[in-house]
Amino acid sequence: DPGEINNAIDAAFRKARQEAEAARMKKEEPLLQAYERKQLKLLQTAVSFSRVSPTSCLTLAANRLGTTDAELRNRFLNSLRIYKDSYMEYADEMIKKNPDKRGGGIMVNIDDDGMSMEVPDYRLELPGLPEFNMEEEKISQVVDAIIPDVAVMAVYFLVLFGGTFIAFMRYDVR
Repeated sequence: DPGEINNAIDAAFRKARQEAEAARMKKEEPLLQAYERKQLKLLQTAVSFSRVSPTSCLTLAANRLGTTDAELRNRFLNSLRIYKDSYMEYADEMIKKNPDKRGGGIMVNIDDDGMSMEVPDYRLELPGLPEFNMEEEKISQVVDAIIPDVAVMAVYFLVLFGGTFIAFMRYDVR
């Protein structure tokens, strides 16, 4: 039966794809983690050097309070990895439940009688599709993160105000 043969071929392709994907992920994951660690270290170094400027300190603190800082990318990528795993489990489950609704588009059959085209009429039904949830920082974490920037701005203020005050007190009006 051609339908059984197609299903067997599809199952073999699916298995081979899953094995290849698993092997690729096994090799790719350590490389990706090392790359992200280097990117994070580079970002932290750049932020440390930029704290020399009070304007930069204010910008860093404001971005962190608004949760639009550079750490947002890391939180997003972590949430995306978690979602990807749950989505792939869901997709595999849906393929197993509905093997006849695995594809879309136009199906072309060529045989001795000629060529025939068929357009499947599938409705997109996604019961139980996992939701993407971005992990959010607690306000205590945000406040803890801006303390160095606020401290640097306070030191700048005290030094500059103190210098100005001393210069004012030494100024001779005569």
